[in-house]
Amino acid sequence: MKKSISLVWVVSTMLLAGCSSPVRTLEFKDGKLTMTEAGRGGGAPCRWELKEVSSAAEVKTLRQSGWQPADGTVRNSAQHHAGGTDTFLMKRMMSLPTFAPAPFRPMLITTLGTNTSSDGTWRIGVSERALDLARSAAAQGEGGVSGWTTTGFGTASPWTAHAGWFVFIESESRVWAYDGDRLLIPETYTSSGSNSSSAIYEHGFPCAVPVEVFSRLSEPARKAIRKDA
Repeated sequence: MKKSISLVWVVSTMLLAGCSSPVRTLEFKDGKLTMTEAGRGGGAPCRWELKEVSSAAEVKTLRQSGWQPADGTVRNSAQHHAGGTDTFLMKRMMSLPTFAPAPFRPMLITTLGTNTSSDGTWRIGVSERALDLARSAAAQGEGGVSGWTTTGFGTASPWTAHAGWFVFIESESRVWAYDGDRLLIPETYTSSGSNSSSAIYEHGFPCAVPVEVFSRLSEPARKAIRKDA
C-alpha cells in the first residue's frame, strides 16, 4: 500500500507526454494505476496504465511489449531516491471502452415540447401552432456531420394541434403526425447508395397506415384514408 501511495504521488507531480494540455485523472484499482487524459481542446481522451520499475533491464523488457517512458525519455522518467535505487515510471496506452448506440424503439408522442427517439435518429418538436420533424445528419449517412435536417410546419403551413393530436415515430425512416382533426402527415426518408431524400405526404400515402396510428384517428380521418386507398 505504501508503494502504491508513492507511485500515485510521483505521477501527480510529473508532466506526462501524450496529450496536448490534458486534464488528468488518476485511479488506483485492483492493484493497477491508470491515468485518463482529457484534452481541453475537445480532443479524444487517452487512458494510460502506469508502472514503476527499478532497473534498466525492466525498462527494456517493457518497451518491447508496447510500454514507453512516462515523461518522453528514460532519463526524464527516472526518479532518483537518496541512498536508494533509481526507479523509472513507464506508461502504456489502454483502449477506452466503447458504447453501442441505443437501439431504435417506436415512440408515441402526445405532449407538447421536444422529444428525441431512443437512438437519436429523430427529434420532434410540437407546439399548438407548429410542428418540426427533424432527422439527424449522422443518421442520414453524412459522416462527421452534426446537426439536423428539419421539415417545419408553422403559421404558413397547415398545422394546428387539436385535441387528440399525436406523433408516432414508426421507424428510423418514417414518422406520422396527426393534428387531431383530419390532417395525417407521414414523413418518409429513403436512401439509395450515396443519395437520400425525404418526402411529406398528405394524400395517397406510399405505405399502409400502421395500426398504432389508424386506431387513434377520428372517424372522419379514417374515412378519408379509406377513400384515398
